[in-house]
Amino acid sequence: MKQLIFFLILSSTITTAQTRQLSGKVLDSQSQLPLAFVSIAIEGTPQGTVSDIDGKFSLKINSNGFLLISYVGYESKKIAISFIQKNNITILLDTKSNELAEVLIRPEEDPAYRIIRLAVLNKPRNDPEQLEAFQYNAYTIAGLSSTQTNIKPPDPEKLKKRAEKRKERIEKEQKKEKVRTVEQKTEDSVMVNVARQLLKNYILVTESYTLREFTKPNLSKEKILATRLSGFTKSPMAMVASNFQPFGFYRDFIPMMDKIYESPLTKSAIGQYEFELADTLLHETDSTFVILFEPKKGKNFEGLKGVLYINSDGYAVENVIAQPAETVNRKLNFRLQQKYQKSAGHWFPQQLNTEIVISGTRKDLETKAIDSTASQWTTRSYIYNIDFEKRPSKASFADISQEITDDARIKPEEYWTTIRQDSLQIKEQQTYEAWDKMPEKVKRKINSTSNFLLDLAVTQAIPLNKNLEIPLKYVLNSVNQYEKTRLGFGLRTTPQFSNWLTLEGNVGYGFGDNAWKYGSNIQFNFDKLQHNYLKFSYLQDLAEPGTNTNFQQIFSNLLATPIRKFISYRMDSISRWAIDLGLRPFRKTQLRFWLLNEVRNPAKYDYVFQNEASTVSQTYQNTEVGLTIRLASEERYNRVGRYEFANIPPRRLLLLQFSKGLKNMFGGQFDYTKIDFQYTQLLRLHGFGQTTYQLNAGQILGAVPYSYLFNGMGSGGGKNQLWVQNSFQTMGLYEFMSDRYANIFLAHNFGKLLYRSTFKYSQPEVSIHQGIGYGSLSNAAAHQKIDFKALEKGYFESGLYINNIVRIPYANVMYLGVGAGVFYRYGNNAFAETKENFALRWGLVASF
Repeated sequence: MKQLIFFLILSSTITTAQTRQLSGKVLDSQSQLPLAFVSIAIEGTPQGTVSDIDGKFSLKINSNGFLLISYVGYESKKIAISFIQKNNITILLDTKSNELAEVLIRPEEDPAYRIIRLAVLNKPRNDPEQLEAFQYNAYTIAGLSSTQTNIKPPDPEKLKKRAEKRKERIEKEQKKEKVRTVEQKTEDSVMVNVARQLLKNYILVTESYTLREFTKPNLSKEKILATRLSGFTKSPMAMVASNFQPFGFYRDFIPMMDKIYESPLTKSAIGQYEFELADTLLHETDSTFVILFEPKKGKNFEGLKGVLYINSDGYAVENVIAQPAETVNRKLNFRLQQKYQKSAGHWFPQQLNTEIVISGTRKDLETKAIDSTASQWTTRSYIYNIDFEKRPSKASFADISQEITDDARIKPEEYWTTIRQDSLQIKEQQTYEAWDKMPEKVKRKINSTSNFLLDLAVTQAIPLNKNLEIPLKYVLNSVNQYEKTRLGFGLRTTPQFSNWLTLEGNVGYGFGDNAWKYGSNIQFNFDKLQHNYLKFSYLQDLAEPGTNTNFQQIFSNLLATPIRKFISYRMDSISRWAIDLGLRPFRKTQLRFWLLNEVRNPAKYDYVFQNEASTVSQTYQNTEVGLTIRLASEERYNRVGRYEFANIPPRRLLLLQFSKGLKNMFGGQFDYTKIDFQYTQLLRLHGFGQTTYQLNAGQILGAVPYSYLFNGMGSGGGKNQLWVQNSFQTMGLYEFMSDRYANIFLAHNFGKLLYRSTFKYSQPEVSIHQGIGYGSLSNAAAHQKIDFKALEKGYFESGLYINNIVRIPYANVMYLGVGAGVFYRYGNNAFAETKENFALRWGLVASF
């Protein structure tokens, strides 16, 4: 008996001693790229794991049994554990030869649908952005690479002839060329070697380290603590995870690049997507369901395809692999991967990887060879230091969703060593080494050029020195039907000159009206983060009658504004001084108070105003005080140092303006009260497309000249053939004027739901439009020598517009598409001749 007990204890000890930790990586046997979410299990036991996004895994094993390695789309492997001698191994998997799965007719629904329904039901508790609050640090590394594949081999004879011609040309150039210095020859040789090394690895590598804070319902800010870019002393950009993919996979609509994709994790997705349970991975305490998904046949919507890993613990997303379901005829494609782990009882993202491929073709005119070229961003983000307890106050969130300061761009190498989650890969190391070998003269030129282009793109200004810049808006200030072309010049001080004071001045000349325009302003910046300022300004310029310039100024992203400016041909000459106060009392609310005094008269069009005192005037003076309220939802801005630019436009926007004419104050001639209202909203509907609508309304109490009335919001008439968003396409620019009005513009974009083309040079997207307007004018007789009507009988317009009817490749990385539509005017304000009620419009759009 004693011998038996001793034997059992010894056997247990030996078995325990033989248990060891096995680590490794799973790679594609052909590309040698890591495979994410591969199942590695011990046969016959619940023991197992899944590789992470980098293909890495770690598992406790003993000398008995077999490892089973399985992955969707790849041949499974079985490895005897007794043959594994090392504690760190590499496993290579081969893709399956028969990629198309066998179509099975099942008598009942695939069990994947039940799992998806449970995952959707549990979204509120598993979605990280439904938590009350969280914060985390994230380390992101991204590399830009370039590849080229020959699709059609060139003619050998033509290649030979071209090589001979090139040889002759080089020999002639060498005879004419002056003898270069040894230093120049050495520099050229270095650049050739550097270029080869960069093409072999990455052209660029960028790293960032960020802190993100989040508070429910949707308050988020991300501070970039460090960023670097290979070859640059100060990185001109910061690549973070949110630049490449949304945080989490639970949103109903997933924005990626230039499109919005419908998520497979919604109630309506059951009817839109095909789901198949491909595997079930057993663990010690739970299971992982591996589910394939793709749009159902015949469903024309922007959908995704890939693999969902749903954990039985709360039916939460554990891993995701997704890419566009339609990848043909696109210049830009992507593949995203997300890995979740449980942290403090919550499923939370731990790794986010994205591959973005921009493809193009290049045709050699001499050899007729066609090459496929591609640029690819490969990015990996690691999330850690997750904290669910810290809850910043809502007042600390502004509209700046991402901010980078200058000190983040000058961190030493030692800093990066401490924050990296892993050491740099070979390709990343060699990219940094290649840039370090580059001649200093070349690096200085690259740095100075990139900094100049960054300033130009973000500030839209040409830097003169650290204190002054030239705003681009004054260089080519305007192209319109009245001025034809206006060229000018302006100067503005930078924050280096003063962070709290901005001085600005400009001058311009219109070649159509042969007149000079000029202006200047002084602005005191109380709080740039909250957009609080006080500004004094003066200008001698032009203004279109009947337009609300305050709405245009406070919402500069309005698409119709620059087109409206281009097609306008009726102008007033104005001389104005103004005082503006901008405040942001709440995160979503901006206020603008103003006091202005202006002298205005018609510029080259006949008009006189006869007021109550029976005095006739062509030139008039007005003093006005007013308030504009702006409420924006889901709007985000990015800040790079002193630069700020729009990142996400508002989904809902309310503009409300109150103004009052002050008679006898500073020479003001009019006493009136004016109210103007505008509301714009975007709605996305599952399986039905996207709807936008805009409501406009206003009223004026009191008598005012033509210039202060409400324009009918028409964009037709004259020579204009351009489609203008949120306007009446069949109405003349100055056909109707009102002192009270209400308009609604509805547009529904079906996208490719109605028709999906397989021809890359034509990708039609159909949208329908409806416009309705009403208005009245209380004292039309006061407006003399000018022809216009009031909208008392209503205005009705319907139209059909098709985008991307024809599109052509541009710059080898995108498409420029041409759209066209027809609009019809009907109702009491329709013309007698039917053909006059039709309007044809066209426009351009960029796509990938």
